[in-house]
Amino acid sequence: MTSPDAIKAMLGGSARITARDDVNKEVLARDPLLSMISTRVLPITAYRPGFAVYPQVSQALQQATADIVSGRSVDEVAAAYQNAVVKIAGGADKVASS
Repeated sequence: MTSPDAIKAMLGGSARITARDDVNKEVLARDPLLSMISTRVLPITAYRPGFAVYPQVSQALQQATADIVSGRSVDEVAAAYQNAVVKIAGGADKVASS
């Protein structure tokens, strides 16, 4: 099911990023944007965790973005976002920051 031939058959000639680098190299050869995303962006991309509470983190980030756009200070918004994430995570000991 995940052999190169099976994946190419599933794609039906369309250019899409797959989980196989060997297939991507072939099927994305004529699509510079998807090729660049596959080789340069995806390797440095982190996926969001599959935790049930993660949508709340996304909502807190959306709120922080809205607060910045509406003119609140960066320091104030960052503190509010950090507090929201700590609350969602269940305590400061469950949150890492850099």
